[in-house]
Amino acid sequence: MNATEMKNIYCNILKISVFVFFFIVVGACGKDKEPIPEPTNAELIVGKWYITKTTTSDGAVQQPANDCEKKTCYEFSAEGVMNVNHFELDEVCKNTLSMTAQYTLTLDRRKLVVIGSDGVSNAFEIIRLNDKILEIEVGGGIIAEFEKR
Repeated sequence: MNATEMKNIYCNILKISVFVFFFIVVGACGKDKEPIPEPTNAELIVGKWYITKTTTSDGAVQQPANDCEKKTCYEFSAEGVMNVNHFELDEVCKNTLSMTAQYTLTLDRRKLVVIGSDGVSNAFEIIRLNDKILEIEVGGGIIAEFEKR
């Protein structure tokens, strides 16, 4: 092999290396990850929600008065069951209401429908729902805000 042939082989190897490197880089950059779909309201509502405040139609804000009231919890399961435990302070912290109901979301996912054990249903407009905050209008212009924990 003479020097010219060696030079041609070296140039061909170099060209192939650059070509392979180029496709590795372009291939790695060109593959975007699949976008993660936004969770649906049906997925977001599942979990334990604790009331943080209520706001009346005139703008007055009321927060839980004490640590006992802050224990009040609404728990939604993926199977459509809602458990409520309401606490009040009367010398000692008491669970004053425990109830289980069925719930569903309307097809447009903008209303939460709660069906009590007596079969009576109530629909609540969902103002805001994300992975941390649930705001619903509970009637009479009162908006309840909950925090997921």
